[in-house]
Amino acid sequence: KEMLEVLNKLNVEQNKFYILGDTDVDKEQIVTDVLNKSGFKLLNNTNELVFNKAISPIMIAGISSFDKVNEALYNETDAVYKIVLIHESDFADKLVDYDINTIIAGHSLGGLVKVPFIGGIIKQKNGEKYLDGSYQITDKITLYTSNGIGTDKYPYRALNTPSFNIYRLYNKAN
Repeated sequence: KEMLEVLNKLNVEQNKFYILGDTDVDKEQIVTDVLNKSGFKLLNNTNELVFNKAISPIMIAGISSFDKVNEALYNETDAVYKIVLIHESDFADKLVDYDINTIIAGHSLGGLVKVPFIGGIIKQKNGEKYLDGSYQITDKITLYTSNGIGTDKYPYRALNTPSFNIYRLYNKAN
């Protein structure tokens, strides 16, 4: 109930989207109920076009299954900018040949335990290469990986600040 109240306070002009992660599967009904009731839309191998005072839309796609990338990215309308949401950050390398601009990922938890000057030492499978921050993975594609707010097998974090990221999109031309 508290989470629903907090999420309902997120005031946005357009839309709020989400994808499910591997740990959400066990409690998928609870997670989807809370997020749907607070105005979020699930992007499960689908996409949405977002128009905001523009003729050309931005496409936001959610990919949960990499055998359905083409399905998730398909839209008859040409989007000027394409953002892809994935859970496991290391899967960004599988998207380098697609016409996309930005990938937003999580899963890595930043490495759970960080050692100064070394970085994350307890890493998630499929979250080992891109732990946190931004990465220019091709000339055209930037990946942003969030530390997230949770834990996994080990119920702790050390020297690793949780993060809740908000992305604001704006037109560079203005």
